[in-house]
Amino acid sequence: MKVLVTAIGGDVGQAIALVLKRHYPDCEIVGSDVKKIASKMDLVDKYLVSPPAEDLNFLGWMKQTILDHGITVVIPASDAEVIALLETDDVGASVVGPSRSAVAISKDKLLTANFFSQNEIDGPQTQDILSVAPTSYPVIVKPRSGRGSRDIYICNDIEDLASLRHKFPQSIVQEMLSPADAEMTCAVYRSEISGTRVLVMNRKLSGGTTSWIRVVEDDRISRYCEKIAECLNLRGSINIQLIATIDGPKAFEINGRFSSTVAMRDQLGFCDLHWSIQDQVFGKSSPYVPPKAGTELFRNSIHIVAK
Repeated sequence: MKVLVTAIGGDVGQAIALVLKRHYPDCEIVGSDVKKIASKMDLVDKYLVSPPAEDLNFLGWMKQTILDHGITVVIPASDAEVIALLETDDVGASVVGPSRSAVAISKDKLLTANFFSQNEIDGPQTQDILSVAPTSYPVIVKPRSGRGSRDIYICNDIEDLASLRHKFPQSIVQEMLSPADAEMTCAVYRSEISGTRVLVMNRKLSGGTTSWIRVVEDDRISRYCEKIAECLNLRGSINIQLIATIDGPKAFEINGRFSSTVAMRDQLGFCDLHWSIQDQVFGKSSPYVPPKAGTELFRNSIHIVAK
């Protein structure tokens, strides 16, 4: 198996490469990135510079690269590349990622909110920034598309909101969920063969990346994530970020790609990248033994917390 991992200079691409080395030690990994030099070059056998996914030449470059280097599997690691590749019918190799339906909904936060409403899934109140102003504050303003903390603002009143409307017209206004310390990140995998598997985690960030996770056992959150996966007709893996409010779980974001915790949760036995390859490339299923609640993972070591 010869695998092309895109965005190899980022934490998601590098985590994917680590998982590939763990499960497929004999596979050849080709990494690509828009940068001329990426970090962690020791993770790949070959490195290529690619045009950005938004470039009109990206798909042509991808097809030619697959042909020239004998690539059999492509794993996109950035949102833009996931969208470009999974919305294309054929690039000449197996593209491993979530189903198109999940990508289409998750790439737009307003579409995500509408999806929740249509399927009677609890979520934060969400509206277009140019629509009628919310009746209660504080609220969060964030871009309809995109990830991370860029252009995210907290508005405490109508004056704050008015100042952002003209500057960020392609944004949404979202209810601020509480309590803030009840945020969970949930890995969700689904296939026809294996059914739905959910791993609920607390996490801590350090320098913008996850440095610690703890396994949480919560049937209510698991059922909530299972419903989202079913309504999306998901095949593959997504990441759901939610707040466990007093009224129940409410998701504020769906990441329609492998997330940065993919290598950490793989160490816990939640091997969604491996499962996705087995299902989407080889048509096989792999067994799963859920980790115990309270299991903590600090980067490269596992610590079991006594219950």
